[in-house]
Parts: sequence; C-alpha cells; structure tokens
Amino acid sequence: MKQHLFFLATLAASLLLGFASIPYLPDQVAIHWGPSGVADGFTSKWFAILLFPIILVVLQLLLTFLPNKKGKNDTQSASYSDRTISLVQQLIMLFVLVMHILIIAENIWGSFSMGNMIILLLGCLFIIIGNYMPRLKMNSYMGIRTPWSFKNEWVWKKTQQAGGKIFFTGGVLLLILSIFISESMIWIGLPVLLLVIILSVWISYFYSNKYEDQN
Repeated sequence: MKQHLFFLATLAASLLLGFASIPYLPDQVAIHWGPSGVADGFTSKWFAILLFPIILVVLQLLLTFLPNKKGKNDTQSASYSDRTISLVQQLIMLFVLVMHILIIAENIWGSFSMGNMIILLLGCLFIIIGNYMPRLKMNSYMGIRTPWSFKNEWVWKKTQQAGGKIFFTGGVLLLILSIFISESMIWIGLPVLLLVIILSVWISYFYSNKYEDQN
C-alpha cells in the first residue's frame, strides 16, 4: 500500500512540475547530453514533460507485477513485500523524479553541468543501494544476479555483502569526481561504473569457487 502511495505522490509531483514549467521551457527541450557535457538530443517540451511520468508508470507496472511472479532462483524465504525491496523500488522512483527536475532546471536556467549532476546522482544512488544490498534475500529481480551467485544461499549472501561494499565505494568515488572535476564527467565516471560492474560479477565467481573448495 505504501509503495502505491509513494508512486502516486511521485507521479503527481512529476506531472505538476512538468505542467507548471511549460510557460518557461523553450519549444525544443534538451533531454540528452554528450560526453563533453553539451546537449545533443532535443524534443518538444510537451513530450519532455510527459516522458518521465510515462517512465514512472512503466516502472510501477514492472515493479508491481514482476516480483509477484516467482523465479526459479527464488527461495521460499524471499518475500518481495519486505521493507528492503520496497525501499529500493521507492529509490528508483525518486531517482527518475530527480532526473526530471534536473532536466527542467537545466533547460530553464542552464546554470549547472548536467554531466556533473548525473554523476553526483548516480554516486548517491550507488551509496544507498550499497547499504541495502546485503539485506536482499535470494531472488530473480534485484541484487547481483549471476549464475555463480545463485549457486546457493551462502554464495548469494556473501556476494551481496561484498557487492554492497563495492557499490558503496564506487558511489563515494563518483561523488568525489562530481565535486572536484568539472569537465568530461561522463568519460571520467564511466570507468568507475564499469569497475563496479566487473568487480560485482567477479566477486560472485570468487565466492562460488570458494564454496566449492570448502566443500
């Protein structure tokens, strides 16, 4: 119930923000920025203000119906209504709303670097996800999901615990980069993102092999 209320509040905020900004937005709104931080993708302001509410609706549908379908890797104890899953879902919704706010603000005032702001936002997202990842039970939808992490619950738990530290550290690095480096943030942030992904996959492989060695 709380998840649905959060979705409705986020959707309402996105719609109100979009319609309130119509008089101030240019006819062509920037919605994509290249690696150099220069806008290279534009659309009409009507599509721009409706795009993120549509994304929120699609996300809500996915986050509502997918978890209700048990996957072959789900454990009997994996409850998709628990607090951790709900908080992660709300975090994703909030991320989309903040992105909507940033794009509108950039098109009206243009007083900040979108590259920096995106990396800053991703850093915050990684830090929060890193804190909650160790609490995730084995499931087919969230967490570090590889053939190795699904070997058993011990490997899953160790993978999520180590993965949480990897995501948290990566988030801190992204925050530092967004604050102290002002140009070509996408090129600088991408190696951090790739490193987080590679280490997350490797750590599941590591614990899978460790379990086999011990048994």
